[in-house]
Amino acid sequence: MSDLADLQLRFIESITGVPVARSTVVAHDFVRAPTQKEAELRIDIYRSMVDSRLHDVLAEDFPRVRAIVGEAAFAAVAREYLREHPSRTPTFPALGTRFPAFLRRHSVSDRRPDLADVARLDRSRNDVFDGPDDDVLTTEELPRLLTTRPSARVRLIRAARFLTTKFRIYDAWGHADVDDAPLAPVRGAQTFLVWRLNHVVRHRIVQGGELRVLKALRDGVALDELCAMLADAADGDAAVFVHRTIAQWTVDGLLVIPRGVGVCAQLCGS
Repeated sequence: MSDLADLQLRFIESITGVPVARSTVVAHDFVRAPTQKEAELRIDIYRSMVDSRLHDVLAEDFPRVRAIVGEAAFAAVAREYLREHPSRTPTFPALGTRFPAFLRRHSVSDRRPDLADVARLDRSRNDVFDGPDDDVLTTEELPRLLTTRPSARVRLIRAARFLTTKFRIYDAWGHADVDDAPLAPVRGAQTFLVWRLNHVVRHRIVQGGELRVLKALRDGVALDELCAMLADAADGDAAVFVHRTIAQWTVDGLLVIPRGVGVCAQLCGS
């Protein structure tokens, strides 16, 4: 290993606490300072910068958790989490992967047992924001496709996730960033569809027949089969339910032609 590479590894270990260097790290060995104490103080500047940035990443990734517990409590929890799960990659998206599970067993959840579910929803929204783009079917294209190519296959966009929680967090999540006190936890499962429309992440509760059909769309479904599935799932007027549901899905930008089959080819029957 070159002297420069060894220096870089020792510097990284000094500011992160993650063991990467082969030799014992002593700041005074590679920091120009009159004393060991002064060397450590200079390293502390970088250490504080890194700690502050990692805290900011967690705060940005879990805004509703931060709003519910408050800034001071969140900062304390974030420090404990980062000590247990220090950053080990050069990019930030993976930093909070274990944060929901960490919260579930942390004492902060004693009075807010729904906190891990709130964190999971925050995390799902982050994942969807970074998800791949698709050319979605528009409200103009889909009626023509239904008429001319009813056997054409459609699927759910890739920037979409399903999340089932143990607590009913929909209202608590939406209420967390207002000035009033956060809503109290309420037990009861909820399933969310989390997706990105253009550059905006959205989520809503899905259940019953709509949920079953949406999950089937992950693998792709022929349009005529899709309509039949929705009709079977309808609770009331089947035709109204099918039309209303598919119309809403196109407005929400949830449907796409599978990769490798262009819209034009589907519409033209080729």
